[in-house]
Amino acid sequence: MRIVPKWVRFMKRKFGYTAGLVILLTVLPACGPKSVQSTSDIVVTNSVLASIVQEVVGDAARVVSIVPDGKDPHEYEPSAGDIARITSAKLVVANGFGYEPTLEDAVASARADGVPVFDVERELPGLAGNDPHWFTDPLMAVTVAEKLAPVLETALGVSLDESYSSAVAVLEAVADEGAKAIGALGAGAGTGPCTFGSEHVFLGPFSGRFGCPASAVLHAGSAGHDSEPSAAEIEDFVASIESNRVTVLVEDVSEPSKVLARVADQIGVRVVRVNVHAMGDAVAYRDYVMNIVGALVDGFE
Repeated sequence: MRIVPKWVRFMKRKFGYTAGLVILLTVLPACGPKSVQSTSDIVVTNSVLASIVQEVVGDAARVVSIVPDGKDPHEYEPSAGDIARITSAKLVVANGFGYEPTLEDAVASARADGVPVFDVERELPGLAGNDPHWFTDPLMAVTVAEKLAPVLETALGVSLDESYSSAVAVLEAVADEGAKAIGALGAGAGTGPCTFGSEHVFLGPFSGRFGCPASAVLHAGSAGHDSEPSAAEIEDFVASIESNRVTVLVEDVSEPSKVLARVADQIGVRVVRVNVHAMGDAVAYRDYVMNIVGALVDGFE
């Protein structure tokens, strides 16, 4: 004779056999092991760098940016969730060069705990003269990809030969494409219709690659945020614009500048807005670079 457990007999009497089974099936999963939330394979500190990493890994891994696209990487404060992503990643890819100062402690802590970290500054010291905006130059991105690819392969345990070769081809192609578009303006190194003004230096590597120099910079030599400029500094900036015959001022979308707007109104030049610190509406790195190129070309025409 089959022995029926007391709890089953009780369920049959109290709720009916079927109801008892439903309750059992509902309760049992809660008594089992807790589900483990899957983590990202590759965690990258900012969205533009993430787009380069994604080119290299192709479909082999999911790549996630810590700084949300459109947020200023110089000032973004990581959440507890951001820090958890960093500490649980298979590999963290960081920009370095002081570009994301608020993430440095979290990345250093993850490295100390054994999380593999590829820091561009550590791996390629002196890249682009230590300019944190090296990623605006597609051929600088090739240099980083070459160093990064074997690290990614080790972290993921896969070969990335095919996606790496494809990534290099894309990066080299966009360098040629951008050069042709800007070259059509007749731009020359340091002179010509492609010279522009800006509040600080955020397109240095881009300018070096494409021969489209920032000939008037309010905060000369600065690659980051600065204090409010003095009246004398603004006067010098205006004088530099006029002496270099600058017709376009470039402003990053994430760093709107009242000073540039006032100067533009004062002397009758145009302000062009570009996404340097974020992808904007670009879905891939090629689009990111060509959006900057396109904005400049439109501004000068």
